[in-house]
Amino acid sequence: GMPGNNLFVATDAFSIIAAHGEDETDKTKQLVRWAHSHLIRNGVLALTIADMDLEAVLHYALFGFDLFHGAILPQDGNIGLLLIPRQQPGKPTKQQVEDVAGQVRGRKMWDGFPYGKVPHPTPPPFQRENVEPFRSLWRSAEEVQALLRRSTLAQEAVTAVTRGQIALDEIPPLPLKAGHVALQLATGRFNGAVGKNENRHVVKGRVVRTPVETEEETEDGEVVTTVRQVLSIEVTAIDGSGRITVLRSDSEKEEGESA
Repeated sequence: GMPGNNLFVATDAFSIIAAHGEDETDKTKQLVRWAHSHLIRNGVLALTIADMDLEAVLHYALFGFDLFHGAILPQDGNIGLLLIPRQQPGKPTKQQVEDVAGQVRGRKMWDGFPYGKVPHPTPPPFQRENVEPFRSLWRSAEEVQALLRRSTLAQEAVTAVTRGQIALDEIPPLPLKAGHVALQLATGRFNGAVGKNENRHVVKGRVVRTPVETEEETEDGEVVTTVRQVLSIEVTAIDGSGRITVLRSDSEKEEGESA
């Protein structure tokens, strides 16, 4: 997962973040965005990426970072980047991305490295006030068991299971409302005979797909036909006298006689 998924990490929490870019460029972009929000002013993002991802990552990273140093890593041919957060983010041009990529590929890691000029946090971390340690979301099994013993959840779950019918008698289920019944009818859950005596009838619910064609003329004078499916709900009922009633969500009630 991304850094910080299991920690409460304050923004501006780090003076340096070192990471290796993922194989998927989108994940690397997420990592860069996360680092930008968690680096303090003048902090450094040390990032290694594959050579083929350089332009794609730079196009995104240079929006919020300036390149401090970058070059080819001699041990594996990957690219190493040292990036500093920009105070005023801005989208780089294609030419700027190409220029920076050319500079990076044109030197080995330590060629022309500005020794002694690596930016440092201002103020240093040890001088910052109100620094709080990270709070982890992870808890040991012993802690979880202790929390469960103090909770009423386990006892309530056991009681609900063992009470059975007594619990239903004391707390009966709520009756279905009209909307619930309509939904069950439309989805076919109540298909078959329902009702008693003179109200006895048979129902069937279904979803009807109706193709609708529309024609549009393009700028070139061509006519393009588009077919879309319109969904509607249909419930059919027949009573003891043979009268058929059809209810549709997109039309008025229809009635007729059986054949």
